[in-house]
Amino acid sequence: MINDILGEVRRLIPSLSASEKRVANVVLEEPEKMIFWTVNELGERAKVGDATVLRFCRKLGLSGYQEFKLLVAQSLSPHQQDGKTNEEEDADEQMAMIRRTTKTNMLAVQDTTEMLDPEVLKQAAERMIRAKSVHFYGVGSSGLTAADARLRFMRIGIPCSYMPDPHVQVMDAALLTKDDVAFCITYSGSTKDMLEIIQMAKFRGACTIVLTGHSRSPIIEHADIALFTSSKELPLLGGAFVTKIAQIHLLDLLFHQVIELNKSRSEEASQLTAKAVLRKLF
Repeated sequence: MINDILGEVRRLIPSLSASEKRVANVVLEEPEKMIFWTVNELGERAKVGDATVLRFCRKLGLSGYQEFKLLVAQSLSPHQQDGKTNEEEDADEQMAMIRRTTKTNMLAVQDTTEMLDPEVLKQAAERMIRAKSVHFYGVGSSGLTAADARLRFMRIGIPCSYMPDPHVQVMDAALLTKDDVAFCITYSGSTKDMLEIIQMAKFRGACTIVLTGHSRSPIIEHADIALFTSSKELPLLGGAFVTKIAQIHLLDLLFHQVIELNKSRSEEASQLTAKAVLRKLF
């Protein structure tokens, strides 16, 4: 394992091609920003293709871009400190962590709201209301968000489903029709499972809605409607809470938009589902 990845990039520069050197220079100039970029975004900033970025990573002896991002993030980790602090310094650090985390979460919600196009939100709500069935898809941490979304929208009368196994998800997508909606939730927008699922859904003629944190991710090419969250997820902290907070906030906005456009059906379904679980409570 390479301990000093940025140092290794500097040492490698003389042996790189002109296009690969552009990648190296962008990485060295903005390593803190680069760890949040997709391979496409790094390529755009370096004015090279994806293949050049991947070739650059392989010259470092790495399996690919994700491993490279992980090593860069590790090299920037603030936790690599020597010595111990006293109790007072520990308390100060704890409060700083609490304030920093709170601010990050609040900014994710605020920025997600500010970048939202209300018309796109309305379009997504209208397609969900008209759909024969809404099929939520997601893997990993985004799969948990998809499961929660399925429960929320089911309770206001939207016929919907979610299956946690990605193999079952792609089989489910193979049975979609033009009257269905495929709702894909993925922060990166570049996982192989999600790309297979949305491509299958598109092939079947379903309306595709994507909720992602990257506007230039590969999955956007297959989306009829795209909703974007704003959050910074470190490669070391995949599935970070701030990402989920932004996702749930945007889904909550969509949830209330569906209610506004479909009040009678939503109210009736809410009452029926609430009564159904009354006997479960003490």
